[in-house]
Amino acid sequence: MQTAPIDIFSHIGGRNLNLNNYALNDAQTKPLSFVLPFLSNLKELKVNDCHLSDTSAGLLAGAVLGNNATKVIHMDGIDVGQEFVSSLREAIDDDPSCLEELSLKNCKMQKTLVELLQILRDCTHLKYLKLASNTFTIQAAQEIALLLVQTSTLEYLNLSFCQIREKLALLILEGLMRNTTLTFLNLSMNSFKNKTCLLASMLGRVLSGHP
Repeated sequence: MQTAPIDIFSHIGGRNLNLNNYALNDAQTKPLSFVLPFLSNLKELKVNDCHLSDTSAGLLAGAVLGNNATKVIHMDGIDVGQEFVSSLREAIDDDPSCLEELSLKNCKMQKTLVELLQILRDCTHLKYLKLASNTFTIQAAQEIALLLVQTSTLEYLNLSFCQIREKLALLILEGLMRNTTLTFLNLSMNSFKNKTCLLASMLGRVLSGHP
């Protein structure tokens, strides 16, 4: 974990802003959020494992999606709460094409995952979604299944280590069987076993029949 005395602005320039593993606090992210809307060339923001609070994550997401250029956000390990979700909803409401790639691995968002997935269904250009190491509920599985059915753009989906099993797995597999867009799928470290072998059979049909 880097604890640089905020020399963050020296990292700004070009198409990518990568601050992975910096210890960022609210006092540091606030001035950064003032600058991000004006970076017309910035394509990617990556702040993985920076211990961002929900407030900081919401500030950065809202700011960077407001510049009409940034389409890639990686915020693994953040605290996803209502402020982040609200910022994402507002950005997508304003411009449904504002986001192409989103990574939120290990984000402790049991209370907000369902709402997040509902918002992403309105995102018209989403190609990449990584939600690994987040605990899925029945409601979250239903929402990801709807996203898989409705999307016309999603190509990459990573749901590894999400405690998906039995009823949750059945819901997601039903969505996958109706999806025609994915080219990469990671469901590792979940369980697709049941007594009737139904889930294994469905997964085999997905893998063999997907275009």
